[in-house]
Amino acid sequence: MKVANGNWSVSVCCGCNDCDNCLSSAYCCVNNQNVNIANGDGVANFTAALAGEVAITTISPLPDATVGNFYQIQFDASSCQPPFNWSATNSPSGLTLFSNGTLSGVPSAAGSNYFYVQVTDAGTHTTSKAFSLIIKTSATSPALGQPAKSSPTQFRFQLTGIAGQNYTIQRSTNLSSTNWSVLFVTNAPAASFFVIDPTATNGRTFYRALFGP
Repeated sequence: MKVANGNWSVSVCCGCNDCDNCLSSAYCCVNNQNVNIANGDGVANFTAALAGEVAITTISPLPDATVGNFYQIQFDASSCQPPFNWSATNSPSGLTLFSNGTLSGVPSAAGSNYFYVQVTDAGTHTTSKAFSLIIKTSATSPALGQPAKSSPTQFRFQLTGIAGQNYTIQRSTNLSSTNWSVLFVTNAPAASFFVIDPTATNGRTFYRALFGP
């Protein structure tokens, strides 16, 4: 059907056995979905469970995760008798599936993971589904080159990392300090670039590069 651009709420008529284009009462009603139309087509896929059954509607494979980075995704199910209780068998290392259906944590090992998720509704109907999740290795740590004086009060050194990565460059005159000052923040357009400290007036200064702003 043709609609104007915008965010549309799409629903499925249900519970009417003698109506045209309506979901029979033999099936559970499904939740509305929002579809954004921006000069193109939009699709809303619905999974309706049979009355007296429960179905996991989350699609496998799951979005990729990265070692050392926080990860979270919410599992969804369809049933005439919510709420749901969730559990998992052999979930990826560092991740926990909580009873509310939230899979979260910090992945600790890279690789392809295959595990089963089980859900039970309030009517004790149960089903399980296999899922796959790829956990990628963490981004390469940035490396700082040896500083060199570019003027009596300026140090210049090279940072080698990843193009397009956000970095925060910090400085301190005390290596054991917990209060480092920010020299600058950048989104590196190239894998290697030069950093200049225009106020290097102390006899000894330490520098470090961190991922993110």
